[in-house]
Amino acid sequence: MSLPKKYDRRMRQVLGLRAVWQPGAVIDLGDIVTLRRGVFVPVEALSDFDVSFRARRGQEAELTLSSQGVSETLFQAGEEVSDISNLKPNAKAQLEIRFERSNAYHLRTPKLHSVAMDNLAAVGRAVAKLGDWDFARNYVVWKVLQAKQFTFIGSRQKIRRIAFSGSGKALARLLTTGVSAGITKTSSRKLDLEIIGQGGSIAIGVTRIRRDGKLRDV
Repeated sequence: MSLPKKYDRRMRQVLGLRAVWQPGAVIDLGDIVTLRRGVFVPVEALSDFDVSFRARRGQEAELTLSSQGVSETLFQAGEEVSDISNLKPNAKAQLEIRFERSNAYHLRTPKLHSVAMDNLAAVGRAVAKLGDWDFARNYVVWKVLQAKQFTFIGSRQKIRRIAFSGSGKALARLLTTGVSAGITKTSSRKLDLEIIGQGGSIAIGVTRIRRDGKLRDV
């Protein structure tokens, strides 16, 4: 299974949502997306069809998601540190992430917020009246989870390693807020995807709409 498909499957299991690929790609509430090689790609928006919707915000959350074979370990003064709170602020520390299997990934989102449609059933009824809607391929994005800052590391090859070094305070800041200032990075070999300290969409709720206006995937 490819890295994007494995990541998407895990996102569905954990959150009941679909993964945005690549993480942080621009996908907004009300976008119309279609599946291409297992990845959702924006093609249009509901506004292109003069279909409106109401939006509501959800609660903030955190998310750490790793595939099997991925480990995350903190070290300070040559010893493993069991928790962020045990880091000494001014002493040098290291965070090591290891990928023992192929097509593995590690996601950490210290701050995640959601926005969703408040009138999805009404949107379905409006879409059902459209004459040029592709009911088989069009998915409507009805929910979006966005991270202000996140770290995503993916490796298609097994036996890979990446390490982040800095003061205990800097590493704690990376792990709790996503801020990467004061951090240096080293890798055993080149990894396929490294997104560190960026923001954007992480997961989406999508649904197809039946010709009678009812929802197929919610």
